[in-house]
Amino acid sequence: MESLPDIPAIVPTDRRDFQYAEWWFGRFERLRALAAEEGPSFKVAFVGDSITEHWEAAGKNVWDRVFAGPKYRAINLGFGGDRTENVLWRLRNGQLDGLDPAAVVLLVGTNNSFLRSESEEPPDDTARAVAEVVRTIRERCPRARVVLHAILPSGERPDDAKRLRDARVNERIRLLADGRNVLWCDFGPKLLEPDGTLAKETAHDFVHLTEKGYEIWTAALLPYLDCCLGFSGEPP
Repeated sequence: MESLPDIPAIVPTDRRDFQYAEWWFGRFERLRALAAEEGPSFKVAFVGDSITEHWEAAGKNVWDRVFAGPKYRAINLGFGGDRTENVLWRLRNGQLDGLDPAAVVLLVGTNNSFLRSESEEPPDDTARAVAEVVRTIRERCPRARVVLHAILPSGERPDDAKRLRDARVNERIRLLADGRNVLWCDFGPKLLEPDGTLAKETAHDFVHLTEKGYEIWTAALLPYLDCCLGFSGEPP
């Protein structure tokens, strides 16, 4: 295996030092067991951080209506607080074992810019880390198409420093999409008001989505999943 550069974002790391490490490892083991037991039944895997995990909270009604049923039959592999290196650790330690989905929905990177300054982790490093996550998913699930999402807008105002930093990451990671194995999905603009602000009705803390936000995500995502699962032809 190619050696990884010495950047924290790209070195697989568990969260044993996390305040809620017991919860984190418990969720990891529970989902790994679920994948081992019911893996072939899952058509879609969602991989990411708390925004993905919260399909089980603010997005639960939407998930139960759309993704829990037999048409899309999805598994939620989102973990609150995870950065790219934590997702890499999970993927390298069996998180996808037993799964053979048609699509892997990937949304990751927002915590990298929350928890490290830009001098500690410039956009190029975050982008390289996301690329490694994509590569690892493709390695573990070679038949799946990766629906790679842009990091979602955060902060109330369009000039929010984190939002601008994440936009620079998005400029880089969108180049990972080839239109065949990796599809680019950027629904961030659909979350915003006409003046570019992010409303609490869409993201209650200007990061995490409300049910309205999950409805917007679903509407944007379904054409990609329909393509991956063979319900439609070309990707959007």
